Amino acid sequence: MKHICFFLVLSFLCVHAISQDLIITNKSDSIHCNITKVKADFVYFTFKHTDEYRSTLLHISEIKEYKYNYSPDLKFNCTRLTGYDNFQHFRLALHGGYSYQVAKVGDSVPYYLRNYVRKLKSGFHFSGDMCYYYSENFGFGVSSCLFKSSITIYDVQVLAPGGGVGISELNDNLSISYIGPVFSSRILNQSKQNAFLMKLSMGYMNYVNRRVIIDACKITGNTLGLSFELGYDFGLSENMSLGLQTTFTAGVLTQYTREAGSTREIIKLESGQYESLSRIDFSIGLRFHK
Repeated sequence: MKHICFFLVLSFLCVHAISQDLIITNKSDSIHCNITKVKADFVYFTFKHTDEYRSTLLHISEIKEYKYNYSPDLKFNCTRLTGYDNFQHFRLALHGGYSYQVAKVGDSVPYYLRNYVRKLKSGFHFSGDMCYYYSENFGFGVSSCLFKSSITIYDVQVLAPGGGVGISELNDNLSISYIGPVFSSRILNQSKQNAFLMKLSMGYMNYVNRRVIIDACKITGNTLGLSFELGYDFGLSENMSLGLQTTFTAGVLTQYTREAGSTREIIKLESGQYESLSRIDFSIGLRFHK
């Protein structure tokens, strides 16, 4: 039911009306239309011819005057406009921010390390995506992200290899990367400057943790990841905008490889002991459009 309501609201936002504008040519012809874009050399507009909506353009030298909202009572239905594409096809986004791994601390973690593990869940990320929009509302592309987190504590009591208790430094330097294809939908505002975006992606997640506890070791693994994103772009200029977004990425490790010195072992986890890589990212960044 929630999904049905969401798509009904989405459809409602896409079907909006546009007030009628006026263009007066140098030959004193009046054109009642919807002006969609004005550039240095051309004015782009849509007009109604019989029962069909058409899009065209005029060189600025052919125009004596143009007016917006000349007749607010006359409307064009934007869902019926045809002709040239009045939107930008390419979008490159670069962003970064705060991240948090959402899985709870396992019951097997000793009480004196629980706060350590909680802090390791927080970190930062850098990410980017590139999309091609084949229509105003839908596009596809590729998305990537790198999450980093590290923490160190000293004078930790650990179980030594011989069975005794020793004092050691404990350090984790964690990196989780993601890359995969992305499907994107967006809703542009009337001026085409701002946009609400939703993205869905499925791809490859790589886990690397360089750990020091008595001795150094490297823990690696990989899995299939799923990413869902909500964002909003605020137009700064014709080809640049400022974006805010929230992304949820899910993934689970069922096995990992541990390397220490010359030894290497593959550890398969039992059901109920799988390592969750799921996290939420809060991002801000720049978007470049063309």
